[in-house]
This record gives sequence, C-alpha cells and structure tokens, in this order.
Amino acid sequence: MSRIKPIYCYLIIIVISYIVFYNSLYNEFVFDDESVIVNNASIQNTDNIVKYFSGEEGFHKVIGKYYRPIVSASYAVDFSIWGLDPYGFHMTNLIIHIIACLLLFKILSLLFSRYKYRNIFSLFGALIFAVHPIHTEAVSWISGRTDSMVSMFFFASFLFYIKFTGNPHHEGHENNKHTETSGNFLYLAVSLLFYAFGLLSKEMIVTMPVIIFLYDFVYRKKERISGRT
Repeated sequence: MSRIKPIYCYLIIIVISYIVFYNSLYNEFVFDDESVIVNNASIQNTDNIVKYFSGEEGFHKVIGKYYRPIVSASYAVDFSIWGLDPYGFHMTNLIIHIIACLLLFKILSLLFSRYKYRNIFSLFGALIFAVHPIHTEAVSWISGRTDSMVSMFFFASFLFYIKFTGNPHHEGHENNKHTETSGNFLYLAVSLLFYAFGLLSKEMIVTMPVIIFLYDFVYRKKERISGRT
C-alpha cells in the first residue's frame, strides 16, 4: 500500500470525482447561464473567439466588466459541439475540475517526494480537494467554470515552476545534468504560459507570485537546510 502506483491514484481521483458530481451533468442552465450562454449570440460562432481576446466580444458585453476571453472561448467551443444542450457544458465543467485535481495530486507528490507514503498523502489531499463542498458551485454551475478553470491553470503553472526549480528529493535527481539544465527554462516558459492562461480566465491568479515566494523562501529553504543535516 505504501508503494501505490501514481496511475492507480489518478484513476481513483477520476472515478471519485465523477461519482460525486455525476448528478450535476443533468442540471439545466440557471442564473447567469442565461445571459452568459443561452442569450449570448457571440458564443454561437467560433469565429468570435478572436474577438474575445481583442475585447470586441466577451463577458463585458453580457455581464459585468470582466476580461476573461479563455472562459468565453470555452463556451463557444462547447456550443459548437453540443449546441444549447446543458449536458455538454456540465461535462466540460467536470472535466476541468478533474484535471485540476490530477494536477494537485502531482504537485503534492513532488512536495512529499522525500516521504515513503508520498502517494498516499498526495491522494488523500487531492481527494479532499476533489470532493470538498466548496467546489459545488464551481463544478455544478456552468458559469462557475471560471473558478475551476483558473484553479487548473494555477496548478499547472505551479507544477511546472516546481519542475523548473528542481526538487532535491525527487526520484531521478541524479539524471544527466545537461538534460536537466536544458529542460529548466522550458519548464519556466510553460509555467509562465499557463500563468498567462490563468490571467485570461480569472483575476484571482494574480496571487500566484505570493505562493511562489512562499515556496521558494519557506519550503525550498527548509528543504535545503534539512538536506545539509
């Protein structure tokens, strides 16, 4: 049990998340969904995706002064596949949430990599996140997708930042240094790319530099000190 393989953890997270939010797939459009999706003609043509980024179309045209082009683009893609069938939109919400949970598991497995039961700890943490009632609105309400989507990009960006900085306890640390160095800046570029995606999804990801600071000057500093003892 202490050596549970990551692939089994991923499968457990997917299955549990699906079971918990399965009933949301049959919900209808509610509240802001009416203005953001049902009565929003711009999502009915994928050619408008470019206009979401230029500001010609988007959230600010239908509900509040928000600039969230990636979220609007996701609605347009959903409409191109499902029309106005809410099932497809809810399925996208669930998929986004599951991806975020899988990314969190990977992050935790890196942070706990020095521990024998790292996969169990990481699975437990990811499952708490996956099924926590606080995510009900973000997953079950189509317009709540903004929160799950920014979480997904937040985790993806942070994951690649961890890979960029390197983890002294991670398996494979003694790999060829040239390979590790040549990949570092690619990890940083991917991290920044996902951070940009997050900024284009919801504003709260601006807090990420604080997490990076804490990771670098608290967690990594502590790990370096403990590594010397």
